[in-house]
Amino acid sequence: MKKFVILILSMWSLAFGQNFGSSLPGFLAEAETNTQVRLIADAENFVPGETLMVGLVMEMNDHWHTYWSNPGDAGMPTMVSLDLPDGFTQGEILWPAPERFVVEGLVSLGYEEKVILRMMIETPADFPLGETLAITGEATWLECKEACIPGSGDVSLNLLAAEDAGEANPEFLEGIEKLYRETDWVGSFEENGDQVVLRVNAAETDGPFVHFFPFEEGAWMLEPEPVIEKTADGIEIRLTRNPAAIDPEAVPEGLLVNEKGWGFSINTLSSASEEVAAVPSADVQAAPTYHFLPVLLMAFFGGVILNLLPCVFPVLGLKVSGFLEQAHGDLKQAKLHSLVFSLGILVSLWILAGIVSSLNLAWGGQLGDPTTVIVLILLLSLFTLNLFGVFEIGYFFTRLGGGASQKKGYAGSFFSGTLVTVIATPCTAPFMGGAISWALTQPAILAFIVFTALGLGIAAPYVILSFSPKLMGKMPRPGAWMETFKQGSAFFMLAFVWVLFWVLSELVPVAVLNRVLGAVCLMTLAAWILGKWGAIHRSKKSKRIGKLLGVVLIVLAFMLSFSYQAPIDELNPELQARIDAADPIMYHELEPELVEKLQAEEVPVHWTPFTPEKLDALLAAQKPVFIDFTAKWCLTCQANKRSSLYKPEVLRALQDAGVITLAADLTKDDPILKEALASYGRRGVPTYIVYNQQGEWTLLSETLTPGLVTGSIQK
Repeated sequence: MKKFVILILSMWSLAFGQNFGSSLPGFLAEAETNTQVRLIADAENFVPGETLMVGLVMEMNDHWHTYWSNPGDAGMPTMVSLDLPDGFTQGEILWPAPERFVVEGLVSLGYEEKVILRMMIETPADFPLGETLAITGEATWLECKEACIPGSGDVSLNLLAAEDAGEANPEFLEGIEKLYRETDWVGSFEENGDQVVLRVNAAETDGPFVHFFPFEEGAWMLEPEPVIEKTADGIEIRLTRNPAAIDPEAVPEGLLVNEKGWGFSINTLSSASEEVAAVPSADVQAAPTYHFLPVLLMAFFGGVILNLLPCVFPVLGLKVSGFLEQAHGDLKQAKLHSLVFSLGILVSLWILAGIVSSLNLAWGGQLGDPTTVIVLILLLSLFTLNLFGVFEIGYFFTRLGGGASQKKGYAGSFFSGTLVTVIATPCTAPFMGGAISWALTQPAILAFIVFTALGLGIAAPYVILSFSPKLMGKMPRPGAWMETFKQGSAFFMLAFVWVLFWVLSELVPVAVLNRVLGAVCLMTLAAWILGKWGAIHRSKKSKRIGKLLGVVLIVLAFMLSFSYQAPIDELNPELQARIDAADPIMYHELEPELVEKLQAEEVPVHWTPFTPEKLDALLAAQKPVFIDFTAKWCLTCQANKRSSLYKPEVLRALQDAGVITLAADLTKDDPILKEALASYGRRGVPTYIVYNQQGEWTLLSETLTPGLVTGSIQK
């Protein structure tokens, strides 16, 4: 559901006006993740009426990490939502002590390799003994390496209600010593400007302490790390307040970690002059509106800065170029265009913020969704071609709001605003990640105002320019330099498309990248046709045909991008029905593990990889064999596959005759396959070898027909 809504949002915000959600293949809904999650319990059973302990096991790929409750300078804490029967209550996550990750001066707090996030579940005493408790739920997280990708996964666990919990689960105890301990240590602190000294009467037997991790996100500087010094009465922790903190009066509460990695909680009240007591961190922010003005200013000026980003600059630059033409013509029109442009930004931000908030997504995380990235690549490629002057976007998009004759192009201004919003969103975190995260946790009206301030900041330079006669008079007059500026801006957009391809390479298989590259080629052809035959000087018939062909090619490009089907990894009802009907099944349709299972049950799978050992075994079993020596760069090979080898009627004939089909793919330089090919006196592809049951082989023609293949079987 989340991915589908993100797709709808992206398509809407880019003003494409189409919904491709219903045709999305399965690989988009199940994009590869770098973190695997599962749910475990502390024992094999549970006792009704007693507290049940469960744990979310998170296993990260090498060099990937997830986040603690306070993620640090960037990140998002893991969240777990369990679907429990009536009478069961899920507790808060019990967080183990985190590690520090420093990348280019930014500090993140989280976990690598493996972590278990434990939770307590209160169970009702009247749950029937002998019945099974089915727990399902969803975990959402942010996983980061060089890039960050939002992840989610479904988890489930079945436990039997019994009088005894049974055998303990040894895995549940892994790393349990890192769960931080609630202590009765009292602390006080003194302030000197931004510098704060926290004094704690920590027990010496638990030290020495090497780290202090604040509980409150964004309140304290994490680099350099807080300094911990031993004193006669305990320890002192020296911290520095974050000047951009949402709560500039936050109390220094946090986690002390010793050399063994054990954590000890520190709770304080306010200062050394007051009586010290443990207070929950949530009580610190009793009045969030007190600090609302700094957040509002941060949002506005952050929006202004976003205009200078390489991915946003070309869009804004194109709009300013259009503004210059209007400014030296109709000043009223220039002002109206600035307001429509601002409206496009604001409406897009409001809708995007609403969806992110309602679905509990990561802000800017749409680039973790392959559907969104593919849509952006295709449409921004088309936009880049417009900047290079291949075709005029003015007659394809910007005249949607009232006809070309009016020359207002209000839809173009609105479209520019939505485009700026979409491509700027992932870049907001470095400037104002804390302010946005805070806004998404506040009442709707406060979040609405913060995002409005952000949108006004993005639009401010353009609006100020259009409403200032003095600035307008100092602007250079339109000329040839504007076309040079537009084409130069295209290289920034091209770089952003390249970054999107890099992001996509982490989300999808190589086969999907190939399809998207092919789709970009179709987009290029569509742009050329629109520029060649859809230009304003062409006849009406020529323009009509040119636009029609351009739109058809754009639709085909989207269809090609989403045409990939992930290999089947389990014997589902649809596959079983094909097997029962003796329909041909191809190797590339299945995961290798499933192929092995089917072949063990003697289910024919066509064009499995060739090896000399496999051929020897088949010939020893007196099986007829068809070998296809092929390569992806061989056009004749691909033509023969389409015309003959992959035809259902040909494959059925091979199945009926008991012929085993093997594919020897020489796309890569493989010495073993080259040696096998040379044994038949051949050096190039395509080469087709047919063995009979007696082990005698025949060489077929390089150009195949269905009749030639089936005829060779009959012989």
